[in-house]
Amino acid sequence: MLFIAAGQVQADVPEKLKKELNSRLEKDQQERQEAKAKLLSDFDDALAKVRQNKRFTPEDRATLLASIELERATFDKTGCVPFSPVMRVAMQNYVGKVSSSDRRTMQVYDDVIRTLTNAKEDQAAAAYVRERAGVPLLIGRCRCQGANFDKGKQFHWYFYSDFTMNRFAEDYEVYPKYWVFKGDKIEVTNHAAHAPKEGFKDLYTFHDDGQMFEGRNQFGAVYVGHRAE
Repeated sequence: MLFIAAGQVQADVPEKLKKELNSRLEKDQQERQEAKAKLLSDFDDALAKVRQNKRFTPEDRATLLASIELERATFDKTGCVPFSPVMRVAMQNYVGKVSSSDRRTMQVYDDVIRTLTNAKEDQAAAAYVRERAGVPLLIGRCRCQGANFDKGKQFHWYFYSDFTMNRFAEDYEVYPKYWVFKGDKIEVTNHAAHAPKEGFKDLYTFHDDGQMFEGRNQFGAVYVGHRAE
């Protein structure tokens, strides 16, 4: 993620607002680091609990430990969150903290953009709009393939911390896509040219290892997915 430091854009932005944005960006980075440290700690706690749980067979314990360790390494390296059931609550807490920080940061950007627009500094406003678009974190990538439709056709989903998906696709403004937590599952709203007005509603069920999932929409179309880091 790359931010242009507030003040590098030549425009009539009040000094107080520049300082507020710079301060907010610094705070945003601090909050993200704290959220990351907490999730890494939650991984360690989950590993310790599995090791101590006598109800697991040796084989089940080894399998679960390996899946948690894989998710931990993936998150530490790429920032992509865990989807396994055992890490679900910790993942939801992490996303909640990051998305909350996102909102506060984007609100300050909105103030800057509004000020520049009112001052008819359109090019500068556009530069901050581009910065603002880079605020949400990419937190998940999935490679998907139709199971009972378009067999063999592959596509990708990109999950962001503001609950949008594929936000940099060329047709995103026309066909936006969103995701939300739905109990122990994830629901995706997929707007597309051939979708109903409310969009396709895809409900994801993740496997125990968090690496695979099945998606099913309200019309019975099914596709399978695999995490792609």
